[in-house]
Amino acid sequence: MRLARAGEDEEALVQMDHPQLLQAMARILSDGGPKGDVSGAIEVRLWEFDLEEKRVEKEREEKRMENEMEIRARQLEIDREVHLFQLQTRQDTQTGDANATGLDTESRRAWDESLAGRTKWYFDTFFTPNAC
Repeated sequence: MRLARAGEDEEALVQMDHPQLLQAMARILSDGGPKGDVSGAIEVRLWEFDLEEKRVEKEREEKRMENEMEIRARQLEIDREVHLFQLQTRQDTQTGDANATGLDTESRRAWDESLAGRTKWYFDTFFTPNAC
């Protein structure tokens, strides 16, 4: 409709596909604008502004999505590092407990396999507030 108002032949426009319509619009704009009444020219300019506005909005949305993805990736990396640090700290604490009591590796393993050792592990794992 807008191309017809800008001076293009309606029958030719009906037979054009999308790329041809875009080329016709580009040709009209490169020739200095539409021929005919002023309202057709104004409609074409409004159409151009609408397209530009949609393009800018799409770019903003893509940029916002990229930023959100970066923030989420950073947050996941931080969460992973915190979790690894907590695991290392817990392991160091357990190792430190064994070394503090003077138990060697075999004695520590025997303690861990005993009923008391397994009960302590169960309690530490499920009832300690800092356990993950």
